[in-house]
Amino acid sequence: MRALVVFPEGNGLHVIESLRRRFDPLAGVIAAHSTLVFPFASEISEVELRAHVEQALEGQAPLRVRFDGVSEVEEEYLFLDAVIGGERLVELNDRLYAGRLPSIGRRRTSTGRTSRWAGFETAWSERKR
Repeated sequence: MRALVVFPEGNGLHVIESLRRRFDPLAGVIAAHSTLVFPFASEISEVELRAHVEQALEGQAPLRVRFDGVSEVEEEYLFLDAVIGGERLVELNDRLYAGRLPSIGRRRTSTGRTSRWAGFETAWSERKR
């Protein structure tokens, strides 16, 4: 299985990682990230995949994204909502899913599992204190 993710940089990541350690069972497996192409199986070679990604990124300025707010998705996952730059993520997501990649996925940043929702709302609202 393959996936395409971007690892954000900037202020506030320590807060996100702290919340993920409490609510996301995958926090110890992968750092905070935005999934651009969800896990997929494909016969596409690494060289072809790299060329596809480079083509999708061609002419694109660096992304500036700000996340705030949380959504529950599929009654299982907690995601941060992009409040600035979300349209750029959608555009990049669409460009990456064009062509030979499977057309599935969502454009969000996972923060945890809803099975661990108890306490998350409070922790999220208190994150700025």
